[in-house]
Amino acid sequence: KIDATVNVPESWATRPGQRAKSSAYVMYTDTYGPNNRWTWLSPKLSDDGVVEANALALTVQSKAGLESIEDFGAIEKIEPARAFGFELEGLSAADVVKSTTRTDKGGQKYYQWELDNGENFFGMVACVSGGALYAFVIEAASDKFKESPSTY
Repeated sequence: KIDATVNVPESWATRPGQRAKSSAYVMYTDTYGPNNRWTWLSPKLSDDGVVEANALALTVQSKAGLESIEDFGAIEKIEPARAFGFELEGLSAADVVKSTTRTDKGGQKYYQWELDNGENFFGMVACVSGGALYAFVIEAASDKFKESPSTY
């Protein structure tokens, strides 16, 4: 279990009628049971008619036997655009601009990436806890991110 908070500016809102999409996907089944991937995807978030975030997405995958994100290998050897099952347009063409690791006060280790495909910025973070891989990504226009990187 990971306690997570995503702070979205109060002025950001979805268009009326738009809702987040949730899905569950059985990746495969073995002798231990099904290996699932759960995904949550937000609609676009706008501020006074201007799109601030194209998407927020979270995926959780069963990964029995893993203790830490480091069990996936060194951060430099992971292709974050493909590794976590996100299906966001332009993500697979994005280049890694920056990658970092961090450990929170409780000892939880995270891998973090900034990716850019020239048009869109993707901020991504991943960790392993309780036998599951948690990955989160935010997608925003590259020029929006460059204007105010601390917002994202």
